[in-house]
Amino acid sequence: MSELEYKDNYLSLIQALQVGGTAGIEALRSSNESRGLGRRLDGNRYVSDEEVEESSLSKRLLSKMDNTQKENKSMLEQLKDMDIEQDPVTGNLEETATFSKSSGVTIDKAYDTSFKLIDDLKSQFGMTTEQAAGFVGNLWHETGGFKFMQELKPTIKGSRGGLAFAQWTGDRRDDFENLLKELGDLPAESYEGNWAMISEEFDTTEKSALNKILNTDSVVEAAKATSNHYLRPGKPQLNKRVSAAEDIYKRYNEDRSLK
Repeated sequence: MSELEYKDNYLSLIQALQVGGTAGIEALRSSNESRGLGRRLDGNRYVSDEEVEESSLSKRLLSKMDNTQKENKSMLEQLKDMDIEQDPVTGNLEETATFSKSSGVTIDKAYDTSFKLIDDLKSQFGMTTEQAAGFVGNLWHETGGFKFMQELKPTIKGSRGGLAFAQWTGDRRDDFENLLKELGDLPAESYEGNWAMISEEFDTTEKSALNKILNTDSVVEAAKATSNHYLRPGKPQLNKRVSAAEDIYKRYNEDRSLK
């Protein structure tokens, strides 16, 4: 019998037959299967499961990225509305310098005005820092941070609305405008014109309001006294006035501690 050449996968089978007949074959099959060999795989099912898992993972990742982009865009829009921008180098969030594009008033200028008013109120009328901050916090609230010198939506129909730091209305507005003319036609937003009006009122028609403020012991009490007795607004919104006053009081002390 001539010698035959067998492929490697048949050699194992022949050797098994030579050693143990059919029992050897069964032993070989059992051994192969225990090692994961010789087992028929369902190729279609295996590939399909892998593709499904990969597809599902990709969809989840893409969905998450899309949601993140939407959230980031929404956050940036909100920060822009709040006059906050992200530093391109550090990534930190910072207040922008511009407080109002329309008025040209900056945050720094608004606080400079607030601090100057506090100094003048303390010097000329003997107010404490707390009392002066309570008064100035009201002016901040009235003008939206010294941005708007003209009342945007007059509460009294047909009226010209409030004007300048204290949003003076009616006869008080007329008195203010007359005073501006006497001072050389000063603009309504000028510090000199507004301070002249405040001083004039505290010395005359609003002296009782000044005394009410001078009898307070805290920023909160001074803010409320200013609103109730000096400004007398139709919609006080005292919480906002107090918050503005407390913020200015804190910033004023921090600023003066550095000088």
